[in-house]
Amino acid sequence: MNRPQNSGKSCLIPVRAGFLPLADSAPLIVAARRGFAAAEGIDLILSRQPSWASVRDRINVGHLDVAQMLAGMPIASTLGIAHVTVPMVAPFSFGRGGNAIVLSRRLASQLDETGIVWRAGSIEAASAMAALTRRRVAEDEPPPVLAMVFPFSSHNYELRYWLAAAGTDPDKDVRLVVIPPPMMVESLRAGQIDGFCVGEPWASMAVDSGLACIVALKQDVWAGAPEKVLGVTADWADENTQVLDCLLRSLKRAADWCEAPANLDKLTDLLSEGEFVGAPRRILRRTFAGQLIVHPDMTQRHVPDFLRLGGAGANFPSRTGALWIYSQMVRWGQIPYDADDAERARDVYRPDLLAAALGDPAAFEAAPLENFMDRLPFDPNDLPGYLQSLNAGSA
Repeated sequence: MNRPQNSGKSCLIPVRAGFLPLADSAPLIVAARRGFAAAEGIDLILSRQPSWASVRDRINVGHLDVAQMLAGMPIASTLGIAHVTVPMVAPFSFGRGGNAIVLSRRLASQLDETGIVWRAGSIEAASAMAALTRRRVAEDEPPPVLAMVFPFSSHNYELRYWLAAAGTDPDKDVRLVVIPPPMMVESLRAGQIDGFCVGEPWASMAVDSGLACIVALKQDVWAGAPEKVLGVTADWADENTQVLDCLLRSLKRAADWCEAPANLDKLTDLLSEGEFVGAPRRILRRTFAGQLIVHPDMTQRHVPDFLRLGGAGANFPSRTGALWIYSQMVRWGQIPYDADDAERARDVYRPDLLAAALGDPAAFEAAPLENFMDRLPFDPNDLPGYLQSLNAGSA
């Protein structure tokens, strides 16, 4: 499929793109609504989806051409984990950061009773959670119910990592359930769950509603962890190489536009519209500024890099990150370890495609390998050794 030479709307090539109402869908929305896609000859047709399962199913059957996806989704699809096998590539990252672990006010107050102030930091909060779960087990009380957005999400792996780092068994000491991001706050309000890990703006929406406290951020677990990527079937990518190049350029320019402080008002105005994210502007502004309110008593936490949408390195999908995602799939029993599968998982992420589209083959950077909350180093060249160290650390 060739790129059109005429800039008229009728000559634009249609590309159907799925997304969920999340702050990090911004580059996709901006590319469509601020003209970046049209400037590259693309009519980017946005389709808001109700859940990540809907995104997976609709792209699998060709109802969508491309989609915002969770970091693990194209890997799981390529490996055929728990669903049909559909080889995919991920040539673009929608940025870094943006997730938070949230607990209901009732549960957070119980953590305070353990003698460790939950706001002191991620490992302290996780330790307080471990003490609480041990007490519940000893008293034969039901385990806390915690939600994440999809089994193959960074949210699932980060929530599990946070729990396990302090000695909580995510498969025995708590009950994990899947809930789509837009339903998290209402599920908490209804008393169906005790907490969740989700991307913004939904964590801040829970705090603003007086229902919850933010006890940890993505950066607390591992700041380098992958988050959302552009998912494309391998067949579509092979058949539409020029269109994909154009789309990647438009997304990169849109992401850099989003990152510019001068555009914050325009960005929050756009995303606050109901057809996109539909969150209040004040919450979106706090998200992008890294000025988070973590407790209904208005306690704040300033994290300048809480959500990076663009800039140097932010949009190149990290193959190191892909291997970490695969290691977590193995760790939590979603797939047995296989060296060939690890290589296939790594190769799903294609930073080279974005670099080629931008005309700079040396542009992409490696993700950091350190700064995990438990200080265990990740060696992408020795996944069995890394997995063994995790097991030893939680023993």
